[in-house]
Amino acid sequence: MLRRWRFTNAEVLHSYYEKNRSIIAVCGHFNNWELGALALSVIDKHQMLGVYKPLTNKSWDEYFRTIRSRFGMIPVPMKSILRELIKRKNEPTITTLAADQTPHRSEINYRTTFLNQDTAVFLGAEKLCKQTGHVLIYFRCTKFVEVIMILPSFQ
Repeated sequence: MLRRWRFTNAEVLHSYYEKNRSIIAVCGHFNNWELGALALSVIDKHQMLGVYKPLTNKSWDEYFRTIRSRFGMIPVPMKSILRELIKRKNEPTITTLAADQTPHRSEINYRTTFLNQDTAVFLGAEKLCKQTGHVLIYFRCTKFVEVIMILPSFQ
């Protein structure tokens, strides 16, 4: 896995691990974001949690959970993530979210203009950080297969 990925600012992750701080890592839903999230588990000591929406087909759901947990990531259903984070409050974790999708109508709290369109913004990562005290970072996988960590905007 390390042969295929280059990391920028990986020391950010290491410094938070040394401080016993947990991280919410947010990315866009493009390129090979799932592999990028798995690659984070290879370069860092944090326990990786991957938030996912369970599939209705139980066989496919089990298959994808097996794939996603191959390198130590623990798949957590999105409805259970807050409980899981509270349960693991004393261990440093990185929770990965693909947070660029439209929020459910009942969860729209913020709108902005994006590309001249009224756009609802998903605030799930911010809510989780405020409730748990976790650090928020953004990572992206470019077409050059590079994961970029950006310093958190709030702590």
